Amino acid sequence: MGCEPRPRRRPDRCPGVLRLHSAPDGHLARIRVPGGRLRASQLQAIAKAAQIGSGTIELTSRANLQLRGLEADASHELARVLAAAQLFPSPAHDRVRNVIASPLCGRQERAHLDTDALVSELDRQLCADLTLSALPGRFLFAVDDGSGLALGHGADIALAACSERSFQLLIAERPTVATVREVDAPGLAMHAARQFLEERERTQQTGWRIAELADGPQRIGEEIGAPLAPHPARDASDPARDASAALQARGPLAPGTVWQRDGRIALTAVVRGGSLHAGEVTQLAQLSRAHSLEVRISPWRTMTVCDLSRASVSNIAEQLEACGLSVDPQAMGAQSAMTRRAA
Repeated sequence: MGCEPRPRRRPDRCPGVLRLHSAPDGHLARIRVPGGRLRASQLQAIAKAAQIGSGTIELTSRANLQLRGLEADASHELARVLAAAQLFPSPAHDRVRNVIASPLCGRQERAHLDTDALVSELDRQLCADLTLSALPGRFLFAVDDGSGLALGHGADIALAACSERSFQLLIAERPTVATVREVDAPGLAMHAARQFLEERERTQQTGWRIAELADGPQRIGEEIGAPLAPHPARDASDPARDASAALQARGPLAPGTVWQRDGRIALTAVVRGGSLHAGEVTQLAQLSRAHSLEVRISPWRTMTVCDLSRASVSNIAEQLEACGLSVDPQAMGAQSAMTRRAA
């Protein structure tokens, strides 16, 4: 028997761009970055938005960004700057676009496929459904390429690649028997999210997460025709084994280099102390623009750039260091210790 979910006794006050959170150094805004992907123009917009406040930009454990030192009335100007860079597509869904994905996006050996298009479509469908704007700000989606890098973060709804053509649904990190084609996967995730809202209203519970509802994963899975898979999955042909294996393989993407399946290199650097200043992000935007790179942030407060040639890695690593990042794996260990002490 598991522990009974603890009821939430206060409203969800998770911050966004429009809803700021009062902090000792002013107000705080949180910018959702589905999949953690940032182009040069978006990095520049984030640096500009940060200068509305203290200039501090923090990475969160859900691969989102926080701006600090803001005035209480800063929301309108923040929204204007971020919307121009396509970082604020729907005011109604400001706080619910929580989607994490693998920073390597299908490029490593144990991954099945590129998930960028799926993340984009999931975000599009989420923003197109006004009903889903009622999701709590802590409700989390994950899209995993089969590597396990997007799993293990407590996602309410996860889509895990189990082949080059199909995804398995996980509810509160519990594998279900449901496998669908990539084209149908976002719709299944939206269906499960809507069922969470219906279940919460029907039972008059106040949980912010599926796991906080009494029998939440089981009830939601059954209602959408995706019951939980038997645990553990013994049949080698059972796709639940793929999700279980990916969950067991999960772990941080450490700073340093990873050989991609196509022979190129992905370089990951940890953000020292988990935060950057606007000037450093401006430098990062210039680096991104000069080398046509997309920066991918992760739940481990790292940044990854992919598709590098072997000859360019050393130069890019030096420039990342100048932007306040470190490719030394020991930097991640020191940051983890700091995070534990602060918790």
